[in-house]
Amino acid sequence: MDLAKDGVHILARLDDRSVMVGVGYGVVEDTRVVGFDVITRGILWTYETRSAVRSPAVRLADRFYFLDDEGTLYCLSGQGRAFWTRRLAGDPGPTLA
Repeated sequence: MDLAKDGVHILARLDDRSVMVGVGYGVVEDTRVVGFDVITRGILWTYETRSAVRSPAVRLADRFYFLDDEGTLYCLSGQGRAFWTRRLAGDPGPTLA
């Protein structure tokens, strides 16, 4: 199984047992970012996004920043709480990382 081809992208490592994953375009109708426990294989939290998230997240202290395909920049905690979102003007260009 090619996860990227199936619309699943690992965005960041949250801690020793969990990762932040982007899910969308072809897998589910609603795109989202989820916290996923790799030990229990359970979803810890879900955050809906405007479009697919395929680029890696950037971690600064306790916050994760990532960009969706439509150019919306998100800032989330490792527990999936949104600090803010901002729609960027124009073409967002290459990924943040």
